[in-house]
Amino acid sequence: MTEQNPDLAFPWADDTRAYNERLFGPGFRGWVHRGRFRWVGAQYRARCTEPVRVIEIGCFDGKTLECLDPKPSRYLGLDANHEGGLDIAATRWAGVEGTEFALCITANDMPTAERFDVGISMETFEHVPEDVLDGYIDRLAEITDGFVLITVPNEIGPICLLKQTLKRVALGGSQFSWSDIWNATLGRTERIARLDHRGFNYRRLISRLRRSFRVVAVRGVPFPFLPAYLNVNVGIILEPKTR
Repeated sequence: MTEQNPDLAFPWADDTRAYNERLFGPGFRGWVHRGRFRWVGAQYRARCTEPVRVIEIGCFDGKTLECLDPKPSRYLGLDANHEGGLDIAATRWAGVEGTEFALCITANDMPTAERFDVGISMETFEHVPEDVLDGYIDRLAEITDGFVLITVPNEIGPICLLKQTLKRVALGGSQFSWSDIWNATLGRTERIARLDHRGFNYRRLISRLRRSFRVVAVRGVPFPFLPAYLNVNVGIILEPKTR
């Protein structure tokens, strides 16, 4: 039987509330998953003192809007809608002025004539195949004037060893084979066939981002007192090179 990563089982396809409760509910797991929203909210507040224009790639149901203060004057959420996130967002945020959600299947679906002050993408770029990732990054750089906040999972080093071993041994499965886990622990992701989280290396992503942005900071999330290498997630702060 093919093993399946519990994080990729997408239980919200049948019950969105059950998924959100499982991922963002009470307990340590929920606290960890909510950490990326806390981090984005803190970075946003530190840099924005008045309403700004925000674009988010991979918005799902627009949950990010809950942590943006001050509220954006314009918010455009883009998502592929594989699990119905855009449908939920359209209902959840109906009537909120300046808020729009749109289907985005390729980078060509991103706007070209509109400009934004802030770009956000949380736990999305690890799912984008590397052969099409350039298009998203380049377009984001073209239309964002202020700063960009990105979070991605850490799938290398000791955190990957701990997380994926726990999934295989205690949680019933992982998309990582034992060989994958070993290579990811050593940072040898070039030896791993990419599939979403499997074979993803945040350091390679940062190297690609440097071609289009200035990397302001790389932070560990949700434990700011630990380096990114020893954190569950990685937060990346970017600015346009022309700034």
